[in-house]
Amino acid sequence: MSDDRSTVEAPVADPVPAAPFRPTWLVLAISILFGLFFAWDAWEAVGNFLSITQYYVDGLGGTITVLGWFVYLGSILLPIVIFAAALWLTRRRSVWQLAVVMFAGLCLSAALWLDIIARANPVVLLNL
Repeated sequence: MSDDRSTVEAPVADPVPAAPFRPTWLVLAISILFGLFFAWDAWEAVGNFLSITQYYVDGLGGTITVLGWFVYLGSILLPIVIFAAALWLTRRRSVWQLAVVMFAGLCLSAALWLDIIARANPVVLLNL
């Protein structure tokens, strides 16, 4: 009997592919451009919240319901959260993928905002 001990080599793992080259100035420019649009959405929600509270609550003596607080504060936070998620999802992607995900996030933010506006009835959100 021969004592042949064959050595088993461990499989070599493929090296982690390097992230694609992304010029910092281009990533920054795209992020700032889309960030301005997301900031516009958030500012629009702040303006809507302030005008609703000034007109309906102060002027007519109503109060904001729990659903109203959820809708108004959610509409302010929604664009900020979507922008942060888009930045996080594309941190190791190419520049064009960053732009596509940012645009898709902006479309999602706009669609959800329009849905909120279509369904939001001041009588439901406020106790008048």
